Amino acid sequence: MPPTLLTARVPVEPDRHGNPSYSPVAGALGGAATLMLALVAAWVALTSRFLDDHRLWAYVAIAAAGLIGFLATYAVAAAVFRRYGARWWHVGVAVAALVCIGSQASAFATWVFPDPMARYDRQLGGPGRCLHNSPYGTGKPNVTTISDAGWMTVVPLDTTFPPLRLDHAVAGGLHQLTPADGASRQILDSHGC
Repeated sequence: MPPTLLTARVPVEPDRHGNPSYSPVAGALGGAATLMLALVAAWVALTSRFLDDHRLWAYVAIAAAGLIGFLATYAVAAAVFRRYGARWWHVGVAVAALVCIGSQASAFATWVFPDPMARYDRQLGGPGRCLHNSPYGTGKPNVTTISDAGWMTVVPLDTTFPPLRLDHAVAGGLHQLTPADGASRQILDSHGC
């Protein structure tokens, strides 16, 4: 039975010893990995505000991610292809894996560095969190404002409850949301936060 396109070997030139040289194929996969990992690093740098706050170091980190992606992919692909040979389906699987990684770059970055509302939901107001069943829970009728200075204020529509003011409410922040004043500390303590 003749090989199909997917099961056929990738045609390569022999090296100086007469063995098939898979360096061009491994290099092409390494180039694709460079693009995908640089894309992931760029999304993380952008979402975490690292690109805004430390532009030069962000570019260095993006370039380093791309270089590490190239070197690792090239080394692994060259070793595997030298041992087993390269078939077109190997290349297809590797490219599909890289496309999957690249397509999830934005989702990964926003999961690691969520915006203030997502952080509030995860830490305090979401399902299973200490404020979820209170007037301050996400999904409850309240007004939430976020200032440029990194303060978040949750004001329940029921005016018998005081506003909850939180600090560290910045996009891409790593710090936990903390009470910004004594009244907010009492609110969190009264709900076991």
